[in-house]
Amino acid sequence: MTEILLSVGEPKIRQFQNKKPISAIAELVWNALDANATYVEVKLERTVTGAIDQIIVSDNGEGITPTQAQESFREYGDTWKSSRTHTNGHQRILHGQNGEGRLFALALGDHLTWNSVSKVDGRSVRTRVTVSRNRPTVWNIDDPTETTDTPGTTVSIIVPQGKRHRALESAEAPDNLAARLAFYLKAYPGIKVVYDGAILDPENIIQDLVDLRLDLPPEYISEAPPIVTFVELSGKPVLRIARCSSATPKESPLPNMEKTGMTPLSLSLHTYGGAGSATCPSIIFICLP
Repeated sequence: MTEILLSVGEPKIRQFQNKKPISAIAELVWNALDANATYVEVKLERTVTGAIDQIIVSDNGEGITPTQAQESFREYGDTWKSSRTHTNGHQRILHGQNGEGRLFALALGDHLTWNSVSKVDGRSVRTRVTVSRNRPTVWNIDDPTETTDTPGTTVSIIVPQGKRHRALESAEAPDNLAARLAFYLKAYPGIKVVYDGAILDPENIIQDLVDLRLDLPPEYISEAPPIVTFVELSGKPVLRIARCSSATPKESPLPNMEKTGMTPLSLSLHTYGGAGSATCPSIIFICLP
């Protein structure tokens, strides 16, 4: 077993213990998707009284190699994703880049375990990583072992007695998670995410769509101007650029927001490629919080 210290101070790490539970679940799902998972399941194990006592997030992705575990779980803000734009094999656009996703899980419970199987030189190798909430900068990595299991990762989180995750127990939890993943799931329809037995379907939370042609300077356009689709999800306005040419840059000028009655405050840009090229993903999302 190897004990590693996270390369950042404990006060910084403890901030993640206060993250919203549904955001922590979303980050674990994003990590699975960044590993090219096509199936992700979130299970909520309950006591006889109905309280959640364990959270299990499993996927069929590529897993975590022993080398990745040694590097990624040690670093903060500098992982293998930081210099990449796409997943392995250029299959999908990467979501995470800051190396923070796993730290969100500290908000969910006291004891966390990553049990992962990956392919290394043609062999299936198991890597196990553990951390506890009371020592969040100390991560333990077991010596890798060969296995016959298929690649994938399972994150198990023990929820202490008396800690209630009511937001995760609510009937709205599946839709709240779907709202965070909706655009990615639409861009890659072959992905299936299950939350507490419910299959997430982005169509269930799309309430309204309004198309607006994006007026760009000529130098940004080589074909037809892209179309901006305003999507209302759970009461939050969101912009989606659904069509663009290969010459259109990722960070195009914003449309005239006055036409829609929306205010472009704190805009953040997310790009998810589908049939588009590496320089121009087929779907570009701009979310307004």
